[in-house]
Amino acid sequence: MDNFVTDYVYFNDETQDFENVHIKLELDKDDFIVNISSEYDLSDTCILEILKQLNNNFTKRLRISLVEECKIFINDKNGIREIILEYGDFFIKKTIKQN
Repeated sequence: MDNFVTDYVYFNDETQDFENVHIKLELDKDDFIVNISSEYDLSDTCILEILKQLNNNFTKRLRISLVEECKIFINDKNGIREIILEYGDFFIKKTIKQN
């Protein structure tokens, strides 16, 4: 599988504006790496909304689990951080700041 790259526009409830993120899905050995880049600060609420829509529109078609098979990284004005998801209501379990 080649890398999947797309731009995604979402509505930010906090700013009441449409904003763009760049999403790249890569395969690294047995893991899928999801990189979400933005020139804006992405709050947990925005990240969850983006991931929910990515999960509904893309990963289900590929039969990929964002929770079990993907490492998720966010790159925004706050730097780079890894997001670890938890099952249930699909929420962020942990955020790890990257160097």
